[in-house]
Amino acid sequence: MKIGFIGLGNMGIAMAANLLKAGHDLTVYNRTAAKAEPLIAQGARHQHKRRRVMMVRGTGKIVALLLALVALIAGLLAARRVSKIEPMEALRCD
Repeated sequence: MKIGFIGLGNMGIAMAANLLKAGHDLTVYNRTAAKAEPLIAQGARHQHKRRRVMMVRGTGKIVALLLALVALIAGLLAARRVSKIEPMEALRCD
């Protein structure tokens, strides 16, 4: 499956590496391009623009988007457990 993956932080790089190990055709983007180098060495393609990653043909980009959404929700729930601040309140940019 062709997958476009945006965001190679601590969790993103591990998820992307697992997708490569599973045999998926992976195109990655990260604001800091150097973070993509280990994945490129494993066979991923790197795009220098986010928009190009979202234009990857096939349904795989939905998988990466869903993984990111699950990670966001998990992070918000974890924040709720350890903080008295409501998660949606923490996301406000006043």
